[in-house]
Amino acid sequence: MIEDRTDSQHAVYAGTFDPFTKGHEHVLMQAKPLFDRITLAIGVNPGKKTMFTLEDRLAMLRDVANQHNRMKVSSFENLYLMDYAESIGARYVIRGLRNAADFEYELSIAQINKGINPRIRTVFFMADREFADISSSVVKGLIGPKDWQKVIKEYLPMEMWERFFKILDKNS
Repeated sequence: MIEDRTDSQHAVYAGTFDPFTKGHEHVLMQAKPLFDRITLAIGVNPGKKTMFTLEDRLAMLRDVANQHNRMKVSSFENLYLMDYAESIGARYVIRGLRNAADFEYELSIAQINKGINPRIRTVFFMADREFADISSSVVKGLIGPKDWQKVIKEYLPMEMWERFFKILDKNS
């Protein structure tokens, strides 16, 4: 008999998280009361250029996860997200929606993912208006001009703020 490793209240919140923003945090805080455990996972996509190394992104995520109980940080590569979720015993994948374009894209991906592994469910969380325009790309695009630190501070969770600047200083 095959043992069922699946935890019915375990979810995965996966992304590139380059960097993890207040928008990501908002989705996480909406999901947190609904699940016993959440794994924050970085999906490694070799075709995607990132500003921060995998190790730096994992460290920033640990800063966030350390502020909450029942959260773990991990990464995966060469696996579909749904197969990764099943491999760690999760039954749900968390996704955030900021706007209609996100909805169209995420709906399509969720349908493909269900075909890959119908045992894993995708759960969507809508961004409140104040978080709808926040993305990692926007944050990275704000770096550089005079006083940029003050501007992007509004878009990053406090838990990772100091590490974010240490990493940038180290890489420059």
